[in-house]
Amino acid sequence: MARRIYNLKTWKYVRLAKLSASPWCEHCGASATQVDHITPVESGGHPFDMDNLQSLCQSCHSGKTNAQDGGFGNKRGKWRPKGCKPDGTPLDPAHEWNNEKNLPARQPEDRA
Repeated sequence: MARRIYNLKTWKYVRLAKLSASPWCEHCGASATQVDHITPVESGGHPFDMDNLQSLCQSCHSGKTNAQDGGFGNKRGKWRPKGCKPDGTPLDPAHEWNNEKNLPARQPEDRA
């Protein structure tokens, strides 16, 4: 049933509006080409609610969908984005490097 929404004019309009408002992948920052439902329609997510949509590149969308739905032999589970932000920190907020206690202690600045 949920797949039918992708043929509706409403979906095409909402998809275009989302990509226009958020043209960059919300996980890796690449150019977004796809719109993903954060909460799948099958799980009760509203198909046309902008707050339930995210702009993604093809790679991030495939990774998220495969991890979430168990595609290509993957176990079902929570998808974790891979890669780094421009400052070198991991995109995944749950990554151990994003934990405050794992960051190196800051040295006081020399004041001459």
